[in-house]
Amino acid sequence: MNAYHVFDLPEKPLVDPDALKQRLHDLSKRHHPQQETEESERWGEIHSAYQILADEVKRLKHLLECNGLSDPNHSAAVPEEVMGLFATVGPALHRADGLIARMDAAESVLEKAILQHEVLMLAMELQGIAGQVGDFRARLQEQIQLLDTGWEDAADPESLHAIYRQLVYVARWAGQLDEKQFRMMNF
Repeated sequence: MNAYHVFDLPEKPLVDPDALKQRLHDLSKRHHPQQETEESERWGEIHSAYQILADEVKRLKHLLECNGLSDPNHSAAVPEEVMGLFATVGPALHRADGLIARMDAAESVLEKAILQHEVLMLAMELQGIAGQVGDFRARLQEQIQLLDTGWEDAADPESLHAIYRQLVYVARWAGQLDEKQFRMMNF
């Protein structure tokens, strides 16, 4: 399935989210299972395509696959461009996991009170690191915007692949940092 074709959109790195939602609404009305038309079986395909196009990482992976890169994740190594960020994020997430395990094990009010300061300090550190990750992601999005501008005239899947590999890590770290902060703030 080519998600771009399902929504009749050009195969480009960026998709207008409002246009995508409007197109989903239009297609859903036409192909909803309750309509009992011959085309209502497309309902699942439409929603699968939407899930791909609405998510930045999934969309870029799909676009790369549409451009002949059958496995955009072929290299498991952390891209060199994000190694500096990895050196900050990795240890902080490891410390957060350890602290969360101690939080989960704390049973008495005294044990929880003793951990409270450490929880607050690490949560603030994670918030700062999340800001760094967000800044890095914004720079990647600027690069994607530049590629998108000239995509129809000169598609550059190799450059997009390099950005995609970085974005996969940055998006994963952003989610992990959010999760750890949430756990700590609800202690």
